[in-house]
Amino acid sequence: MKHSYVIVDDDPLFHMLLKRKLDRIKDLDFYEFYKDSVSALMGINKIRPEIIFMDYNIDTFNGPDILNNLEYTPSVILMTSDTDIKKENLPESVFELFYKPIHDSKFFESSVKYLLHMLDEDQIITA
Repeated sequence: MKHSYVIVDDDPLFHMLLKRKLDRIKDLDFYEFYKDSVSALMGINKIRPEIIFMDYNIDTFNGPDILNNLEYTPSVILMTSDTDIKKENLPESVFELFYKPIHDSKFFESSVKYLLHMLDEDQIITA
């Protein structure tokens, strides 16, 4: 089963590298790339992807601000270079937190595949 996703990050190089990693994982269907929080909030509410790969620090709003203003609850993999940010302080929809740069590609890929498995098994409810 294919799962739709978007990338929200203000760094075009990171977006390209992340998309390259995600292209290697079957069952992912890329929808859109957003480089700012306002277009991300509007676009995500419109197309409603199942998964969001999102930078914590974007611009006007940070990742959790965007998530708290969505009209539904997608699964989220949040990324940041700020090591002071901890997963336990993030919204419940954040499945995993990765620190940039992502050095362990195998662990990242395994986490994404596990998320896909959980979605396939209906063990993660998105509304």
